[in-house]
Amino acid sequence: MDSLRLRKIREDDTKTFARNERTNEREKERKNIKIMATEALKTLGNEAFKNNDFAKAIEHFTEAIGIDGTNHVLYSNRSAARVRR
Repeated sequence: MDSLRLRKIREDDTKTFARNERTNEREKERKNIKIMATEALKTLGNEAFKNNDFAKAIEHFTEAIGIDGTNHVLYSNRSAARVRR
């Protein structure tokens, strides 16, 4: 009986580990997508800024901030665009 119980525990642990690994992979993928989206919006904002389209730059930086509010560069860039507008 004890060996059956141990085997069941090992099977459950293996399933839990596999489920956690899949969850971790999904979280990493979401984080990478978030980073790529933020960088793309930042690039669009920088291009708009260079072209003196400050309203569009503000839109892009604001959208990027909505995705990643911890990126201080986005706030600085948006502030610069607001000053120039």
